[in-house]
Amino acid sequence: MVTIHEVARDAGVSPSTVSYAISGKRRISDTTRHRVEESMRRLGYVPKPLLTTGRPVGPGQRRKDIALFAPTRPGVDLAIIMGFIDCISRWARSLGYHTLLFTEDDDGRALQQVSAQRLADAIIVMDVEGADPRAPLLRHRPHPAVLIGLPDDPGELHCVDFNFSLAGARAAEYLAGLGRRHVGFIGSPASVYQRGTKFAQSLLAGLQHAAGLHQLTVAWSPCELDADDPRERVEALLQRMPEMSGLVVHNEAALSRVLLELERRNLRIPRDVSVVAVLPDDAARSFDERIATVRIPVSDISRAAVRMVTAQVGGPAAPEIRLLSPRPIGEVAVIPGPGHRKPAVRPDR
Repeated sequence: MVTIHEVARDAGVSPSTVSYAISGKRRISDTTRHRVEESMRRLGYVPKPLLTTGRPVGPGQRRKDIALFAPTRPGVDLAIIMGFIDCISRWARSLGYHTLLFTEDDDGRALQQVSAQRLADAIIVMDVEGADPRAPLLRHRPHPAVLIGLPDDPGELHCVDFNFSLAGARAAEYLAGLGRRHVGFIGSPASVYQRGTKFAQSLLAGLQHAAGLHQLTVAWSPCELDADDPRERVEALLQRMPEMSGLVVHNEAALSRVLLELERRNLRIPRDVSVVAVLPDDAARSFDERIATVRIPVSDISRAAVRMVTAQVGGPAAPEIRLLSPRPIGEVAVIPGPGHRKPAVRPDR
């Protein structure tokens, strides 16, 4: 099993810096954090199953906990997961809650135990599948809970997510507006689609539906997280569609290598191929203006989930489904963190 010391050695930082990148307890530069996340992803490092963050509890105060279930499954991009964990823990801290992190992929056994024994005041569940086995557990044992994601049958559950279907449609519409008729799509690893992960399925479905409306030809391929697969995916798409003039990438870990492969083939961006990347808003800032971006508002999603679940702690609340709409492509959103004087943008209802 890979240790935190091996990650630190690979990233060229101290073990404490790796710990801060994981927990968010201290601020580190974006460059260092991205280097640590890349080492974690490359080495396959998984944080400890249970991580506690929050403010100390004073005399006479009862500790308040949010259990966050973020399973580290095959194909999961740890850098993106860690971004959500960091934002959720920060928003929870701003409301006086500790965060208990569970990373086991155990079909909901740990969630069932936490709910049955009331080991936390509230529960947030990530990486939601269409037929997610954790959804019935939460329905049968009422507990303050929010899913970041939308299962096929949300029923009486509280859910919040980014509107990935609309994001895919926006990408197709943008490329159609540029006159790009032949569009490639490089997506998440195959295992993500095979287990029915909703965000990946929804974005692809939204792209394909809008492409049909705009009479675009689409060829798509999943892409693994290893170093060679992005190059192979670009090659495969060009073999299937030599006239490809638009490309949508929904795989942050592969994006840089995809761009390098296009350049290696003398395909100029955006003159020869217009590229749209769907990625977290903080990562979008690190790429140049040659590519368009659909930005996933990680901080807004996290804040909405924390506020929705803590509101339930005070008493029963009517089930709510909240999807945050993507901003127009190219529009930059600056999201302040917890404690900022100005309120962050309200999520769409």
